[in-house]
Amino acid sequence: MLPGGLLMPSIAEDAQLVVLSGYTAGQPAGPVRVVLDQRGARVVLVLASYETVAWQLDVRPGTELAAVVISAYREVAVTGHGTAPAYRLALPCAPAPGSAAYRDLMQILRARLGRGRPDTFRGYVRLPEQVAIASCGLAASAAAQPQPPIQQEVHAKHDARQYVLHGRRQSGRVEHGEQVMLDESVRIALLACAHA
Repeated sequence: MLPGGLLMPSIAEDAQLVVLSGYTAGQPAGPVRVVLDQRGARVVLVLASYETVAWQLDVRPGTELAAVVISAYREVAVTGHGTAPAYRLALPCAPAPGSAAYRDLMQILRARLGRGRPDTFRGYVRLPEQVAIASCGLAASAAAQPQPPIQQEVHAKHDARQYVLHGRRQSGRVEHGEQVMLDESVRIALLACAHA
């Protein structure tokens, strides 16, 4: 792992900033699997915890992981980041946006990466065994066209054949309650959005 002093704002240029923060893993020193499916995007992933966490990254095809920034007050490990550099940096654990710890975290990220606001933030007191960070657009195959962000929480209900979506209509999105057939990559993205 590289020292956090080597972090430069150029690492985060033209990249999505994804921040995942939690006090502890669901099981003491247990693994937390992070599924990163941001097709067509460069991503800087920030993983902050207090207790020991064994981060296991699952970077899906089409997602370019530019760097991983890891922080913990205890021991920490990360696997699955491929050739992306991993940096160790002291960051506050911020389980909730708007808290003092969250503001401190954003201030440090602004100083180190030139970005004081993440594109995606997930905060937990107790981290789940798996966290999925996925594009929420239905046109997953058209990754070159950025989708507008979801403005309301999206809930996906699954039966064996279809999903029913509930949320605000935006361009390129389905109507409230419309039933659609989805391929596996879009299903993964919707599950991630549902658990956001």
